[in-house]
Amino acid sequence: MIHQNSKEAFAALINSGDLGRQEAKVLRYIYENEGLTRNEIARGLNIPLSSVLGRVSGLKDRNAIHERGKKNRRTKLYFGADPEADNLDEIKAAEVVEKLIGRVRSLVAKFPNLEKIATL
Repeated sequence: MIHQNSKEAFAALINSGDLGRQEAKVLRYIYENEGLTRNEIARGLNIPLSSVLGRVSGLKDRNAIHERGKKNRRTKLYFGADPEADNLDEIKAAEVVEKLIGRVRSLVAKFPNLEKIATL
């Protein structure tokens, strides 16, 4: 069962508009099928492995996914930041900031006059 916070984080990331179409597709597949290798994702989505590699790298940079396993082996990919990361507090703080930025962007889009107020 997927935790409610994970569902909310996934929805926020997908709806943020910050992900490209292929990146969102890879993220959705990892979210729905955790514990897959890059090759399994490529086969499951019927896209080239090179496309998966680039998307996975970008998603890892955003802390949207993490991997487990030994390096140079078939590591498995999982949704969300690595719960065993040394800098987990920093990652969580960055996620909060990203959410706030996303909310501000959506408010500015709905209310263009807010942008003028925000620059005062």
